[in-house]
Amino acid sequence: MARQRSRITGAKEMEQVLKRLPDQLAKKHLRAAVRAGAVVVSKEAKASAPRGQEPAGEYGRLHENISIKLNRKSRLSVHFMVHNGAAFWGLFLEFGTRLMAAIPWFRPAFERSAPAALDKIGDRLGKGLEKEATALAGRYKDLNKSRRRALAR
Repeated sequence: MARQRSRITGAKEMEQVLKRLPDQLAKKHLRAAVRAGAVVVSKEAKASAPRGQEPAGEYGRLHENISIKLNRKSRLSVHFMVHNGAAFWGLFLEFGTRLMAAIPWFRPAFERSAPAALDKIGDRLGKGLEKEATALAGRYKDLNKSRRRALAR
């Protein structure tokens, strides 16, 4: 299957906060956020995968094989793949062959779900960072809002 990559640019403040957090905490929340985005793409890919009337066969049906996998060999800090598992014919459907026209299903699903996936990543990362910032705040954690504002001045 062809590789589709998405890159989040901008969000300088988020990047600075991640750099300040201990590496393990930053990676933990980044991994959870990126996986949440991959789940959104995976669900859309399963919904748009072509379904035939034939029995499942040795390799199962295409939509049943779509899953998410963490690539631990990646040079990137966190790299999840949404792939079609043992259903190798998904590639033939997506790009076609010399005997069959292409029936794109994954690329359109990715394009439809990408904005929602990016929103999910941002939300999840924000919540994780907020949680860690609250834990790191120590004595400010239990203070009410007006008291924190007074101390911040």
